Parts: sequence; structure tokens; C-alpha cells
Amino acid sequence: MPDWREFKLLNDLIMTGGRLALAGLRERFPEASPDELRRRLATVLLGPELTTKVYAPEPDSPTVSKLPADFLQTIEAAVNTTVLRRKLQEFAAEQSPRQAAR
Repeated sequence: MPDWREFKLLNDLIMTGGRLALAGLRERFPEASPDELRRRLATVLLGPELTTKVYAPEPDSPTVSKLPADFLQTIEAAVNTTVLRRKLQEFAAEQSPRQAAR
């Protein structure tokens, strides 16, 4: 699979995670405005401390402050797989000319 395709799949995974998080927030806070939902999504993605520094304080009912660990592990594994595959390809490309010269 070409590198661009792997990065597209990874980006799609991240975007889907964001949409799922936003859908969950809509379900938990059905009366929230779009601005409030974006603010709450920022809390989910960035954490409460950073979000409070950037935006106003959080609305009355607190938002969950972390993405699920299994989601983060999935993203990390996808990134690590892509990086490892690229390094192996680079190593193999470097070795091929050396072996041909022998």
C-alpha cells in the first residue's frame, strides 16, 4: 500500500474519532449550541486545563476530559506501524546498492 494511502486511512480514522466524540457530546448535551459543543470537544481533545486557557471556563456540567485509552492506543499503533514500515523500506533501499556492489 502506498504511503499516501496509509496516511489517508490514518487521517480518516482520526476524523471519524472526532465525529464520534462530537456525536457522543450531542447525545449527552442535547440542548447545547454548536459553539458549546465545539468547546466541549476541545475539552475532550486537549484536556480541561489547556482548553480553559484558550477558551472561556467550561459550561456548568463538566465534559469528560480524556479520549478512551484504547482509541489513543489504536492511533499510536497505526502511526508506529507506518513509521516502522517506512524505516524498513529506507533500510532495504540502502542495503540493495551495497549488496549489488559486492
